[in-house]
Order: sequence, then structure tokens, then C-alpha cells
Amino acid sequence: MNANNLNNQSNEDLLKVENLEKNEYLVTSSIVDVPIEKIDKKPVKVTVFGALIAALSINKGDDDLYALIRPVKTLKFCILLVVLTTMIYFFYQVADVKLILPIIIIFASIAIPILMVTISYELCPQKNITFFQIFVSFSFGLLIYLSIDSLVNKVLIKMIYATTIDTVIVPVLWGIAEVIFVAILAKMYNLTTFSSTILLAVSVGSGFATAWSLHAVVETLFIPVEVISNINSSHYSGLAIVDDITFTNQSIKAFFEIVPTRCFYFPVAIASWSVAIGSVATNSGISRIKRDKPFSLYLLLVLVIVLFILSMFTTSFEYFDVVLKIISLLTSLLVAIRLVNTALNREMQETINRLLEK
Repeated sequence: MNANNLNNQSNEDLLKVENLEKNEYLVTSSIVDVPIEKIDKKPVKVTVFGALIAALSINKGDDDLYALIRPVKTLKFCILLVVLTTMIYFFYQVADVKLILPIIIIFASIAIPILMVTISYELCPQKNITFFQIFVSFSFGLLIYLSIDSLVNKVLIKMIYATTIDTVIVPVLWGIAEVIFVAILAKMYNLTTFSSTILLAVSVGSGFATAWSLHAVVETLFIPVEVISNINSSHYSGLAIVDDITFTNQSIKAFFEIVPTRCFYFPVAIASWSVAIGSVATNSGISRIKRDKPFSLYLLLVLVIVLFILSMFTTSFEYFDVVLKIISLLTSLLVAIRLVNTALNREMQETINRLLEK
């Protein structure tokens, strides 16, 4: 009886072991270990919205996928912008406008571009770009604007209508120039990740947006003047603000009318387009980053230019222009978020794969 039971137990154990061997599992005493090659490697799933939610979380999440890309500094900077905006508005109400005018001009021109660079930096997992390199890239954006503005005012304005220049020529020149500059800078900095090139492109785009906003604000608040010297009859040109309360109020009113578009809308839109520009520059063949479907990604440059043109397009129907701008901005944000999500997931997956290989 006992012998039969032992035989039956042995047969059952043998069947279990054979079954395990068929599944290529390893049996160590009473513990079944799954080989590493049998581990289910689930694809990494991180998103921009997930990073924002993680930044709002009290738990820092050191073991979480979002540990390296929590945009906490971005949220703090947003709070700082709200506080500074409130303070500037308070001083505008109680102080002489001419005294705080320089602060208003600088703050309105640079606040949102810096915010765009900040969030791009925090969404870069490796953060392998120094602040000096970001500053240099930002300066190149200023240079792009100054070059295009000089070309337009000295050459193109004599041959092409001003509306055509603003609507079509400027977007085309900006898109091509930024792709070239970002690709060259990415190669100079030896960047090897997609998110790093995106940060570089957003820095260049934010420099362009800052110069563009600054130019628009200064043109709105000041008037061009020419002074003739009585001594040597020399001509001096510059900008000045008229010391007249009526003119000052009109200038301030015009300034507040352009703030939503030139100081908020376009910096955000240009940062979104710069994300796509970073994708194009990554696959341009100039940078050192491994290319992936370069021809299809080159279409992003066309898309960026078209969205830029739609944003600049004006008609006699104001509401139609607003709808075009909203559609362009939403499309730009969706494309940018999709590209950033792709970059984050790719880099996180590569990091996990390297850890598994070790």
C-alpha cells in the first residue's frame, strides 16, 4: 500500500517537473525561478500629463518612472510669474507708468519663453545640456530674428508686399533657419538623445520668440524719432515715449491688446513648433543622433510652416482669425506633446533595457 502511494507520488512529481521543463522553467528545491529571457518586458508608458501630475504629488517618487522628469521647477516658476504679474499690475496702478515701463517690457517679452525652456529642461531625462549651452542656443534664436528682420527691412520689403512677408516669408525663413541652427548645435554639443535636441530647439525658438515679442512691445509703446543736431547737422534716429498722459494711455491700451498674442500665444506656439523642429534636426543627417524614418519626419517642417502661416493669416473677419489661431495652437500642442511622449518613452525604454542586459 505504501509502496503504491510512493510510486504514485513519484509519478506526479515527475509529471510536474516534465511540465515545468517544457515551459523552460528552472526548478530549485521548492522554488520555481523564471529565466530573465522569459520576463514579460512591458513597454514603458510615460506622458507629459503624467509628469505634470507627478509634479503635483507630495511623494517625490524616487523609484517611479517620473522621478527624472517631474517639472517641479516649472510649477514653482508659474507661481512666481503670477506673483510678479500681480506686483507689476499693482505698481502700474499706483506709480508713474514711465518708471515701471522698462520692467513691463522686459517681463512681458521674456516670461513665457523662459517658462517654455524650463519645462523642456525638466522633461529631458538625462539633462546633458549645460545652462551655458542653453544660453548660447537662446542667443542663436535672437540672432535668427535679427537676421530675418534685417533681410526683410533692407531687401524683401522693396520687392514683396508687407502682408506677404509677415504671413508667408517669415515662417518659411524661420523654419529653415532653425532646423539648420539646431542641427549644427546638436552636432557641436555631441547630443545623443531626442529629448536633448528638443530642449536645444525650444531654447533657440524661445530666443526668437523673445526678440519678436520685444520688438512688438517696443513698437507699441514708443514712437520713432529723428533728431537733427544744430552743431554739425547730424541726424540721429531712435525711439521715445511722448510725455503726454493721453498718448501714454493709448500706448498702454495698445500694449495690453497685443500681450495675449505676441507675449503669450506666439511664445507657446513657437515652443511647440520648435519641438517638431528638433525632430527634423535629429533626422537631418547633420546631427550625431541615429536617424529614424527621416523622410516622413521632414514633413514635420512643412507642417510647422503651415501652422505658422495659419497663425499669421488675417482676414476681414476677426472671429475667423481667432478660430484659425486656436486651431493652429491646439494642433501644434498635440503634435508637440505626441513627439515629447515618444522621446520620453524611447529613452526610458532604452534605459530599462540596458539595466536588464546587465
